[in-house]
Amino acid sequence: MANPLLDIIVRVHAISRLPELERCLLSLIGQSYRPIAIHIVTQRFDTAEISTLQALVDTLAQVEPDIAMTVLDYEHPAPADARSALVNLGFSAAQGRYVALLDYDDVTAPHGYARLIADLHATGAAISFGKVLAARLVVDGPILILRTREDLYRGAGLISLLRENFCPIHSFVIDRTRIDPAALHFDPQRSVDPQRSVDPQRSVDEDYDFLIRTCAEYPSSFAEKEYVVGYYGLKDDGSNTVMTPGQETEARWAEWRLSAQKIEALRATTRVSLRVQRQLGRTPDPELTVTRLLQETPP
Repeated sequence: MANPLLDIIVRVHAISRLPELERCLLSLIGQSYRPIAIHIVTQRFDTAEISTLQALVDTLAQVEPDIAMTVLDYEHPAPADARSALVNLGFSAAQGRYVALLDYDDVTAPHGYARLIADLHATGAAISFGKVLAARLVVDGPILILRTREDLYRGAGLISLLRENFCPIHSFVIDRTRIDPAALHFDPQRSVDPQRSVDPQRSVDEDYDFLIRTCAEYPSSFAEKEYVVGYYGLKDDGSNTVMTPGQETEARWAEWRLSAQKIEALRATTRVSLRVQRQLGRTPDPELTVTRLLQETPP
């Protein structure tokens, strides 16, 4: 019997990132799991940029013609930072049983998706998590030099995740048959606040917002949390979304402080489903929120 299809949504926001995107896509071509379909979602690329990207896709298709690769462009002018909207565009294109997410500057390990999908099958969970290592990169013009790999994202399971996000966006695979299609949605406006002085259109922690909502409602599995499924690129020039040492600014701190406030509000208003409570071995309480669950669970 053939495996169910895995859709992989790859976000990229600028054509200047094409070398990193190529590295990312090569890691997907090297996946042991088949069949896969790759949806490359771009942020307002013009015609020439789409043509340049399509040329890369066509070249890679000659290497692995059995992998379907499509380019989807988000054309709307708002929000300015469209990373959540890009995910939603990818979700709308997904047709397979499984779906995973990946950013252009990160890579996956060859057997990562196969392990997580096997775990979904074995546990009946809706979402399965593996380990992602941090790859510290020295930026030398167009060249990225790997300095170290570090185990920075550590957690014991669901309670750890609800306390603090230790699961990067490419650390999990979702079984679409076990989640309401309406729940497969990132909130593009989650971090928008016109009263703040920093960019009101910038998304921060949009993936953590999604994970809190999803894991509070649907059963999750961390059985593979020690198996390395990918690498998260940490650039020394601070050009990605993390707070790279030496690259902190007051505007970025303001973004993260506001995001932390919004995450706390989300925890306080999100109820933990009865099925997740049973998975945790609790007596079901229909009024239990994520905040109260964390207060009542020892660290």
